[in-house]
Amino acid sequence: MAFSHHFSKNVIITSANGVISKVRISRFLSPNESMTYEGRFEILSLNGSMFVTENEYQNNLSAGLKVVLKSLSNGHVFGGRVVDVLITASPIQI
Repeated sequence: MAFSHHFSKNVIITSANGVISKVRISRFLSPNESMTYEGRFEILSLNGSMFVTENEYQNNLSAGLKVVLKSLSNGHVFGGRVVDVLITASPIQI
């Protein structure tokens, strides 16, 4: 019966379409620095994974998302690793 108390949930994202309104990222070349961007950004690339393991004692989350976005106001393209915040401005298709 021990298996009934332990299960995992895994999600792998290979692509997505939509618009982001807020994101906090660390840049690929500066992983210790992060910045928050607010506005309207088209998703050019979104990929990564999330693994959740739960049991009767604890929940463990291991996640990593990478994103490349284009500003809809000025066309600036930027990207990095998502840190804590990614809020959509429209429905996202994954």
